[in-house]
Amino acid sequence: MPAKKDKTASLKTQDATFTCKFCEKSKSLSEMTVITRFFPVTVACRECAKKLG
Repeated sequence: MPAKKDKTASLKTQDATFTCKFCEKSKSLSEMTVITRFFPVTVACRECAKKLG
Protein backbone atom coordinates (compact mmCIF):
# COMPACT_ATOMS: atom_id res chain seq x y z
CA MET A 1 0.00 0.00 0.00
CA PRO A 2 1.51 3.40 -0.96
CA ALA A 3 2.31 5.86 1.78
CA LYS A 4 -0.08 8.77 2.14
CA LYS A 5 1.35 12.18 1.39
CA ASP A 6 0.46 15.23 3.41
CA LYS A 7 -1.43 17.62 1.11
CA THR A 8 -0.18 20.73 2.88
CA ALA A 9 3.43 19.69 2.36
CA SER A 10 2.93 19.43 -1.40
CA LEU A 11 1.31 22.86 -1.73
CA LYS A 12 3.95 25.56 -1.92
CA THR A 13 3.16 29.22 -2.29
CA GLN A 14 5.28 31.22 -4.67
CA ASP A 15 5.36 34.96 -5.11
CA ALA A 16 4.37 36.02 -8.58
CA THR A 17 6.83 38.46 -10.09
CA PHE A 18 6.06 40.97 -12.81
CA THR A 19 8.22 43.33 -14.81
CA CYS A 20 7.44 47.03 -14.63
CA LYS A 21 7.00 48.53 -18.09
CA PHE A 22 8.73 51.76 -17.09
CA CYS A 23 11.81 50.75 -15.05
CA GLU A 24 11.93 47.13 -16.37
CA LYS A 25 12.69 45.71 -12.90
CA SER A 26 11.10 42.50 -11.66
CA LYS A 27 8.88 43.17 -8.67
CA SER A 28 6.42 41.10 -6.65
CA LEU A 29 2.70 41.42 -7.20
CA SER A 30 2.25 43.30 -3.92
CA GLU A 31 4.53 46.10 -5.21
CA MET A 32 2.60 46.58 -8.47
CA THR A 33 -0.23 49.05 -8.99
CA VAL A 34 -2.68 49.83 -11.77
CA ILE A 35 -2.50 53.27 -13.36
CA THR A 36 -5.96 54.17 -14.66
CA ARG A 37 -5.15 57.70 -15.88
CA PHE A 38 -3.86 56.35 -19.18
CA PHE A 39 -5.65 54.42 -21.89
CA PRO A 40 -5.13 51.52 -22.12
CA VAL A 41 -4.74 50.92 -18.39
CA THR A 42 -1.10 50.34 -17.44
CA VAL A 43 0.48 48.30 -14.65
CA ALA A 44 3.59 49.75 -12.99
CA CYS A 45 5.49 49.45 -9.74
CA ARG A 46 4.67 51.85 -6.92
CA GLU A 47 7.89 53.83 -7.39
CA CYS A 48 7.17 54.53 -11.07
CA ALA A 49 3.53 55.32 -10.31
CA LYS A 50 4.65 58.03 -7.88
CA LYS A 51 7.06 59.46 -10.47
CA LEU A 52 4.32 59.62 -13.08
CA GLY A 53 2.37 61.58 -10.62
